[in-house]
Amino acid sequence: MKYTNTLLGSLLFTHPMSSEGADRAINRSKENPKLCCQANDNVRIRYRLGGSPVGIFAIHGGRIEPGTSKVALALAHPNHTVYVFEGIRASHNRIFHIPSTRFHEPIAMKMIRHCDTIITVHGYRGEEESVLVGGRDLALREKFRRALKHAGFIIGKDNEGLRGENPDNICNKGRHGKGIQLELSWKLRRSMLRDNAQGILQEPTSLFHAFVDAIKSAIG
Repeated sequence: MKYTNTLLGSLLFTHPMSSEGADRAINRSKENPKLCCQANDNVRIRYRLGGSPVGIFAIHGGRIEPGTSKVALALAHPNHTVYVFEGIRASHNRIFHIPSTRFHEPIAMKMIRHCDTIITVHGYRGEEESVLVGGRDLALREKFRRALKHAGFIIGKDNEGLRGENPDNICNKGRHGKGIQLELSWKLRRSMLRDNAQGILQEPTSLFHAFVDAIKSAIG
């Protein structure tokens, strides 16, 4: 998988997989309920085309925004489409943090075409156990907030940079043109997941299951 640096220092893709390759991969995922995978020494892409019109994406997964992969995979089970882009190096995975408005990885773009609504899972540096609910789907956004509050979760203060309302944001690229962006604070993720033997947030707690159940109830 190859990358190139722009003058701004951001990472952009240079066709890590051909369109034909992505089509073949998606066709395989229809036949196999297990996740397909593409990987090299730096990043890994895990994905599966589901039977529902909802897609769950974590484009900053693995060690980029720890814990987001685990949440996305749990939310997608068993019927939703799922796509997880993960930094898997031992360190310095932040260089793979591609902005949500500029994420055009070919497999992700193929998966999106099959989804009415995209829900993205991100992490942010929050000092309290809170979650931000953004995106252009205002009705679904409010439904998510109500479900989370009912389950005892704190909805964080509005953050202009994390609203997910830009039409170019990947969460708004589904067929309906509006989706949901979930931002989980670092403190919340630390409470939802414990470190495994490799020091990766991986072992779910009761809070993790409560969060997943709340979001699934809102998706319907």
